[in-house]
Amino acid sequence: MVVLEATADAGWTFTGFSGDTTTNSITIDANEVVTATFTQNEYTLTINTVGDGSVAKSPDKATYHYGEEVTLEATADADWTFIGFSGDAEGTRQPVTITIDDSMSSDGHLTQNE
Repeated sequence: MVVLEATADAGWTFTGFSGDTTTNSITIDANEVVTATFTQNEYTLTINTVGDGSVAKSPDKATYHYGEEVTLEATADADWTFIGFSGDAEGTRQPVTITIDDSMSSDGHLTQNE
């Protein structure tokens, strides 16, 4: 008997064995074929705008995979100024690029000009 162990890389999930066994063990009594199946995790990126303006994400998708890079760029409406990002993307530099490693969120902050 052989015990099988499947270990998923970051951003992936082990979904099961198939072939000559669907469990984590197999008795070898001939040539055996077992396939370990992994699926890539999907993560969301939520962007909020605080103030008048918008934040664009590129690429703009509903879900992302582990390790994907997403560029965020804030655009202030007239009489407003971008002051920074908070959350998973932080700072005043833009555009800013974040690397997806989980479901993430960020806020683009804008302030009204005086």
